[in-house]
Amino acid sequence: SADSRGRLSPMTAGGGCPPTLFTTAEGDCPPLRSSDFAFRSSPLAHLCVLSFSRTKILPTGGGALLVRNAALCEFLRDSSACSDRPAPPLPIERLARAYRDLTHRLARLHRLGAPLNTARIYARLARHFDPLFVRNELDAPALADQWPTLPQRLERRRRLAALYARALTGGPWTLLDGWRSSGVCWRFTLLLDDPRMQQPLVAALRAAGFHASTLYPPLSICFHEPQPCPAAEAFWRRVINLWVDDSVDEAYVRACAQALRAAAKRTRPALAGDATAAGTAARRHGR
Repeated sequence: SADSRGRLSPMTAGGGCPPTLFTTAEGDCPPLRSSDFAFRSSPLAHLCVLSFSRTKILPTGGGALLVRNAALCEFLRDSSACSDRPAPPLPIERLARAYRDLTHRLARLHRLGAPLNTARIYARLARHFDPLFVRNELDAPALADQWPTLPQRLERRRRLAALYARALTGGPWTLLDGWRSSGVCWRFTLLLDDPRMQQPLVAALRAAGFHASTLYPPLSICFHEPQPCPAAEAFWRRVINLWVDDSVDEAYVRACAQALRAAAKRTRPALAGDATAAGTAARRHGR
């Protein structure tokens, strides 16, 4: 498989997959205007996965899979037709919330350095969430109705992202601006210079009534035996994502940016004081 920057990793077919070569790719979330455009940032990809869940840019529910490999397409169509879909043990909304809580708790355990094999815990529990991943809830009429609004939705998000960028320039962070070239902003993302600031700043924003997230934790905590993923770890411990969706407006963005700057101004001296106190204690101990 290959990501959009050409980094390759081996992938073995399993579960009855047809003996044909196909490629998956991690794309850069281009705005989908046609099936060809969906593959443009990842021209080697044979699969393109689309999500329309309530947190996405077109929140009509469900998802879609675009396939441009004939053998794989037939295999997936046959598998879908004969698959045994389990009945959900809980209403889907409650099951989805439980799955979110599970992954967040595992990430928190990992963040705290708990001596646990989180991947093994996930493997034991994941089967209970199978109904989330094998159901078909695509609301085609709603999607067809909202599809023409995609350009306006993307433009509104870019406008809010630009407002964040102007308000937050020069802070103790790096503003990620991939949305400028891709034309798509799902969340406005910044990377903190000091990872110790992340949790205090997120807590301060949430206490003030603003949305903030730290997605995504390293996937290895769920799908692999313990292994070092230094780049993913460093990103996860520095990242803060801010909202640009339909639930916020320009006044919200300005207030959120102001709250973040104020929280950073309070947090940096406290961290510097902690470091000074720790150094003083170490010197005293050394004497």
